[in-house]
Amino acid sequence: MEGSERYVKFEDGLVSRKIFFDPEIYQLELER
Repeated sequence: MEGSERYVKFEDGLVSRKIFFDPEIYQLELER
């Protein structure tokens, strides 16, 4: 999945590099 490289591992889980562009995606990751 090409989207995998868009995420970086942090202690709290996955954080999207595109959070500033796609806040909805970031929110989904927080709820995951």
